[in-house]
Parts: sequence; structure tokens; C-alpha cells
Amino acid sequence: LMQRYVSRFAHSNPRAAVLYLLELRPGLDAIDYLKSLLLETNNFSDILDGVDVNTSMSSYGDTNNSYIDMYDGDFDKRGGFLFQLCPEDPQFCLHIVLEAAKAAQVRGNMYAAVQLHLRAGSAECTNEAVNILNRQLVQVLLPTDNDARKKWKRVADSIGKNKHLLEKISKEKAQAFEQLRYLFEFFDLCRERKWENALQFVTWLLPENNTFVGPCASRYRYLDATVREAFPIVMENAVQVIREAFMDSKKRGDMNKMAQLQEQFQAYINLFSNIPVQTAKLAQLIASVEVTMV
Repeated sequence: LMQRYVSRFAHSNPRAAVLYLLELRPGLDAIDYLKSLLLETNNFSDILDGVDVNTSMSSYGDTNNSYIDMYDGDFDKRGGFLFQLCPEDPQFCLHIVLEAAKAAQVRGNMYAAVQLHLRAGSAECTNEAVNILNRQLVQVLLPTDNDARKKWKRVADSIGKNKHLLEKISKEKAQAFEQLRYLFEFFDLCRERKWENALQFVTWLLPENNTFVGPCASRYRYLDATVREAFPIVMENAVQVIREAFMDSKKRGDMNKMAQLQEQFQAYINLFSNIPVQTAKLAQLIASVEVTMV
């Protein structure tokens, strides 16, 4: 009965809904209903952070992401609404957040899962949030104007600027996170047709000349699974960027740059033959580009 009553105003007044549902404590019903309230309203800022949704709108109208921008390393002392109501039992609040994060992930709502795992606060939960984020970044690498890419890039940029969150991320996850952000820049510069600038953002992944083929091949074996997943599409685009940069240099009559790009293209071919990512599409692309690199 309580849940049905609360559902009438949960979206318009989520804090009032929290007050009613807390009356069910102690017991699992309170946890389950508050977890459901978080996921159904998708209003983490108002319920958990003490953020006024009318005055704290962040980019793309997303108040939830304002938590990342403001995070100062201590979730349960930030004055969040739920914690203010339960100062004697912060673990109860954290349990609700963590249960909601797990449920969001099961439902496929990865954005909510990231936001809630971050709010759960522990290093383990922060790493899980970044792990989910990295998997989502791979899916939206290609430069389109869709809302999903903007949303995930916004989250990545916010985390990348918050030293308190970065300190909680494992070295491996942090490295993969930064590498995926580099790939975002690579694809954005490709869209802007800034070929030579784009190539600078993949020098850690692809060799500039044959001297770096061995190190790049060795580095590939230790890449995080999310970065490996992105590797084929990066390779295909990098080959096309080489071609475009070469054609621009040819128009300018820049023989030195042409020779440099030819050497870089050959290094790519040598790398691709040393790592297990060759595809028919890539082989065809290399063959077609090779014809133009003269």
C-alpha cells in the first residue's frame, strides 16, 4: 500500500517519497522500495546528493553527473538528503545505493549503474564504475552527434578532471580509461580532417616507424580488453588517415613528409602481421591504400 501511494508523487517530489519509505525501516522492504525509487525516478542528485535539480543543471540537462564534478572524496559526509535523514546508519544508505547500482546493471541501464557505483564510494565500486564506463566508451568511439556519445564523453571528462575519483581507480583501469580518452580525441580529429594531429593521439598504440614495431606489438599483449576491442576500428581509421595525410602532403609537394608517412604506413603493415587482429576488411583496405602511397 505504501509503495502504491508513494508512486503517485515519486517523480514530482522524490524527497517526500523517501520520507514515507523510510518509515518501513528496519526491514528489507525499505531497502527494496528505496532502490526501486532511485531507478524509477533516475533522480540520484535530488535523493542522494543534496543537489537542487532546479538550480544545478549540468551539461545536457543532466543533474546526476554534477555529483562527479563536485565529488570531494567523502560521499557520506557531503550532506546528501538520504544521509541527512539517516545520520546514525550510513551503511544502510550505502547498501541501498549499491543494491540500486547492481540492479541497474542487470537491467542494462549502464549510465545509472556508473552513477550509482560511484556514489557507493569504495575503491572497489569506483573501479567497477570505470570498468562499465570503459566498455561504454568503446561502443561510442566513432564521432557521431548522438546523445549517447555526448553523455558518455561528459562522464569521462568529469572523472578525468576529478583527482579524488582518479585516486581510487586501479592502475590498469586508469590506464585503459586514459587510452580510450586518447582514442576519442583521435576520432574527433579525424572528423575535423586534422590528419597529422590525429596520428599523434595513437603513437602509443601504433608505430611511427619500424623502430617501434616491436614495442607496439609487445604493448598490444598487455592492453586492457576494452582497448583491444577498439583496436580493429582504430587500425582501419589510422590507415585511412595515413592515406589522407599522404595525399595532402603530395599536393603541397612535401617530399619529406611523404617519405615519413610511407615509412609509417610500412610500420603499420609490419605491426599488423605481428598481432592477431588481421581481418579481410583491413587487408583489402591496406591493399587499396598501398596503391596510393607512391
